[in-house]
Amino acid sequence: MQGVGTVEVPEAAAGWWACQSVRNALWWSLALGADFGGNMTAIGVSANVVVLGIAKRDGTPISFWEFTRTGAIVTVITVALAAPYLWLRYFVLT
Repeated sequence: MQGVGTVEVPEAAAGWWACQSVRNALWWSLALGADFGGNMTAIGVSANVVVLGIAKRDGTPISFWEFTRTGAIVTVITVALAAPYLWLRYFVLT
């Protein structure tokens, strides 16, 4: 075992993890997944809860399932655009 930072990984994986483009792609995937995933449901992020409260106060209530149906479509589209971009950016065009 070889220590890489504070994480212990097998010797074979240490070379793979040391590749800067792989690390960047994984960090961007994590960040985008956390961001896009929160957009899918009304309780995913606090901004969604605020928007539902404002919509209800203004007389246009949005149900949880109505929000989720639209959020799922938006999430699928944004992930479908982000995944090829990350693949091209970090593995094809390097």
